Amino acid sequence: MEAETQELISREIETRLGEIAEIQREQERKEDWEFRALTQPELAVKLQRTNSPYFYAMGWTSGTSGSSGSISYWFANPLTDPNQNFVYVSTYFGVANFLADEGVALSGRYDDWPVLGSERQFLAPGASASVNFSYSVPGSVVRPNTYFINGNLWKNDFFGQGPLFDRAGAYIRLF
Repeated sequence: MEAETQELISREIETRLGEIAEIQREQERKEDWEFRALTQPELAVKLQRTNSPYFYAMGWTSGTSGSSGSISYWFANPLTDPNQNFVYVSTYFGVANFLADEGVALSGRYDDWPVLGSERQFLAPGASASVNFSYSVPGSVVRPNTYFINGNLWKNDFFGQGPLFDRAGAYIRLF
């Protein structure tokens, strides 16, 4: 079983690294766009730690007060469980990524900034997907600063608490 698990992880890493290379080529053409993706060692650690949907890349723009920006997330599902196929991505702004408890993390949300959520995403076993959010920088943000972005990948449970599969964090610099 261990050898089979390692083979599945190796295939998942190979697939995602190929996707990351393709995404990076596309992102390099975008002006003022920052991009981060998991490296091969980071993918290996993440996949050893979890067998659930996970983020593997994100991109974003910075701006000025009153301007618009964009945040994109790429995520994958290494599971074979058909009950884990529908996921959501939510994003909010605030100093929160380092907090283990998501409820506490939300208390660090910047009130002037939006909370954004995706449509339900179908994520078949072994598949990947992406979502993009557009937002407006609040007009109340008038001084240069660094603001933090938090992304959550989760499943809705209509009659209970849905699992939080993964988190991602980045920053935007307003100038």
